[in-house]
Amino acid sequence: MGALYHNIQYPEEARDQGIEGLLRLEFTVQADGKVRNVEVVDSLHPLCDSAAVEGIRSVRFVPAEHRGTAVPARMRLPVRFRLISVPKTADANS
Repeated sequence: MGALYHNIQYPEEARDQGIEGLLRLEFTVQADGKVRNVEVVDSLHPLCDSAAVEGIRSVRFVPAEHRGTAVPARMRLPVRFRLISVPKTADANS
């Protein structure tokens, strides 16, 4: 699932506001692997919710199978937005 997070962009405005936390999406993976019917079941913030929905819609999944045939499947996915602080380095000229 880690590769999925590469498709979700942390909104700059949400970063600037220090918004972080967890939201949950529910969606259907169709038999062709495309994502449909995305819902935010546990919201974090509208900026992050929209970014997560947009990101998940851009992903193509391996569909579920039943008796060797691809079938639609409903999924629930947590998406965490977390700010990471970068340590300041000492100035090389000091």
